[in-house]
Amino acid sequence: MDCGEKASTRASSGARGAASAAVQNAANAEKAVRLRLGIAYLRRAPHFVPAEKISILHRAATAFRLAQYAHFQASHESPVLLDRLLFSVLVQAERHALLRQPLVDPDFPQLGEFNIAGNICWAYLLRQIDPYRLTAGQLAVANRAIRRWRELTGFQTSPATSAKSQLLDLSSLLNATPSEGMPRWLDVHPVSRKLRQRIDALNTGEAPEALKLGSELSSQACIALLEAMNLSLQPQPAEMAPAQGEIDLAFGCDHAYALMRGELPNPPASAASQHTPLSYQRMAMFGSERDGAGLVKNIERAIPIPRETWHMQEGRATRENDEKSPRHVTNCLVAASVEKVIRLGVLQSLQTGPGGELTARLEWFP
Repeated sequence: MDCGEKASTRASSGARGAASAAVQNAANAEKAVRLRLGIAYLRRAPHFVPAEKISILHRAATAFRLAQYAHFQASHESPVLLDRLLFSVLVQAERHALLRQPLVDPDFPQLGEFNIAGNICWAYLLRQIDPYRLTAGQLAVANRAIRRWRELTGFQTSPATSAKSQLLDLSSLLNATPSEGMPRWLDVHPVSRKLRQRIDALNTGEAPEALKLGSELSSQACIALLEAMNLSLQPQPAEMAPAQGEIDLAFGCDHAYALMRGELPNPPASAASQHTPLSYQRMAMFGSERDGAGLVKNIERAIPIPRETWHMQEGRATRENDEKSPRHVTNCLVAASVEKVIRLGVLQSLQTGPGGELTARLEWFP
């Protein structure tokens, strides 16, 4: 693992616990240093002959990849700029036939012999699996696996016709369409095959350490992670138009239960319940106090349920982040009234945006 990847802070203000100012400052410093170093290398590359250019472009790609990884560790939103800078390295290397030329970097001897294409594939594949939904241990295992398989993938300038091809369109990462003749598709089928092989091996009793996945996760946890990674590499169905506007979220099991049932799961002993004759009739008939629409209705003993107002925009939920706001972790249980129906879901991919705001994705249970 690269020296810049050993410190797995995985903490973000308001996202993964109360990160200290020192941790945040260190994360911001690392991101800035890696980005500037990569840009400096990229600017110098055109002034060298191909024999010397390869190491310069390799260093640029490594710096951008580590800058991106620092964003993932700190749960800070990775800017599209990093994806585009990596693509700039890709274009220069492709133009001078350096993309697949092997080299060994003395600053990263642990990586052995590898090439610029594998370095960039490593960054793009890790980006594609949505690292913000992963815990620190999951991120370490995913990064380790992709590092091993980084050179199995291949860039293509046109979509393949082979039935086995499994292409990732880089336009979705770049938010732009590459020029004609430039590498645009990444064939991830070999990596998907490796993921399935590891899942089968784990199901037959192989230990994660024996498969070089590390010791951070149990076998079952590794299976769940690899299945999620493989799913993220599959063609995704067209999404419905995302919801817009405000949504009030109740966080945690207790608050979700209270929102759905109209009562606390463990009410205080001093809490006195006030029932009306109608509520007793509903309890006798339905087993709970609900109205005709299936919603909990108990005005006499209304429970104050803490909720946060988030704003839905382009399929993501956002809210301001300040010192007084509650702190959450990714993959957190939430409940909300969606079109007058109480629904349970999971808040995933929680990260800090460039303006300090929190952004996340909501996945609702059926």
